[in-house]
Amino acid sequence: MLSVFILLLFITGSCNNEKSSEITLPDTEIQQKTEVSAENINDLLRVTNPAKGQLITSPLEIRGEARGYWFFEATAPVEILDGNRDPIKEKYITATGEWMTEDWVPFSGTINFEDPSTETGYLVLHKANASGLQEHDMSDTIPVRFRR
Repeated sequence: MLSVFILLLFITGSCNNEKSSEITLPDTEIQQKTEVSAENINDLLRVTNPAKGQLITSPLEIRGEARGYWFFEATAPVEILDGNRDPIKEKYITATGEWMTEDWVPFSGTINFEDPSTETGYLVLHKANASGLQEHDMSDTIPVRFRR
């Protein structure tokens, strides 16, 4: 009887340890996915204009290349924010090549905007997210300066 009791304690202890590692594993996986996404943005998107810290004026020509799955229906949203991260203007970039691929696809777009009250701001290029699910959101933020 004592050996059965000890065996039950051993099994219960093993199950508790397994549950403990099951609970922490998803947190670790989520953290790793977030870090991988941030690290791999350069494997998904390359902006050639504007460069980080570039002085920009309206209209702004946006150019670069992205993996085809950055787009939905050959477009992806972009926005210009002022230095307080308040929106100035939203628009879309357009793939200029076959976008239904995992290869690099050139894109371009022009965005007209009013002069903001801040000297600096941001160009944010968003991955198209037709699902609307937050876990599929991804973007790249490029700091810019406004010509005043």
